[in-house]
Amino acid sequence: MDKEKKIDNYITAAGNYIRTHPDTTGTTNAMIALTISIQQVENQAKQLNKNMEKFNQTSSELSSRLVVWTRALAVATIILAVATVVLVVIDFS
Repeated sequence: MDKEKKIDNYITAAGNYIRTHPDTTGTTNAMIALTISIQQVENQAKQLNKNMEKFNQTSSELSSRLVVWTRALAVATIILAVATVVLVVIDFS
């Protein structure tokens, strides 16, 4: 059983215990379950941050590639424009 499933099972068991044993032990278990839940949220937030960093890096790399391709297309457009003018001048000569 994976770690997250064990934690979920523990939280469920703690919740069931609290509902059936409303005493100080239940309060302690509730605090433990809450602590575990907070740890889960922290772990998920860390993973989300890692994913966002990876996305930002990929986005930056793609932006750089887009700039290079845009410049290449601009140069190609200028070359085609010059070639068109040359062909028109030769055609009218």
